Amino acid sequence: MQGKTKLSVTILAYPGMTMLDAVGPNEVLANSPNFDVTWVATQASPITNDLSSFDLHSLPIYDSVKTTDILLIPGGPGDKAVMENQAILDWIKELDRSTLLTTSVCTGSLILAKAQILNGHRACTHWACLKQLAELGVKPQRKRFVQSGKYVTASGVSAGIDMAFYLLEKLVSKNHARDIRFGVEYFPNQFHLFSSYTLPKSQMAKLSRKFGQYYQAAQAKFLS
Repeated sequence: MQGKTKLSVTILAYPGMTMLDAVGPNEVLANSPNFDVTWVATQASPITNDLSSFDLHSLPIYDSVKTTDILLIPGGPGDKAVMENQAILDWIKELDRSTLLTTSVCTGSLILAKAQILNGHRACTHWACLKQLAELGVKPQRKRFVQSGKYVTASGVSAGIDMAFYLLEKLVSKNHARDIRFGVEYFPNQFHLFSSYTLPKSQMAKLSRKFGQYYQAAQAKFLS
């Protein structure tokens, strides 16, 4: 904690984001007295998620935050619109200059890469987007999450919860992370028994094509 009583966490919300990418880590970190979690939005309310099942209201606009200890960028099919918004990318890049850690979940790492702060780093993203991550100058990893320098990136959606517990262990203590884990009853069992890490490459390629078609169609809904 480097002498601080609380670390500030800023989560960026945008239309088309996947809620669990942000809500999962929020639930873990906000349950700890060592973190002060704030959500900011890319635009005025409401912010509607990818499934149009949640509307977020009354969030401050992103550029109201000038510094933060931890920046968290979630993923979701609204990611492409964010990647095409230079003002938001510039804000991410500027904020990153002073963060203790810059983090992402799922395709949030594509946004970080587009902001050109992951160049040459190892990073995770959703399994179907690993090639796209490589095309942005990043070394893609087929792992649950990975840390490269001050960048901590998680793979798809639910992996953000595992990343958040890693942050608790790293920044506070293993015992504290254990206490929060018990509080939210998060006891993952045999994650890799059947997962994107264990499927044959031929089956993965087929799934990637299928998911890619779905994802591109979903992205198009959030492009102006």
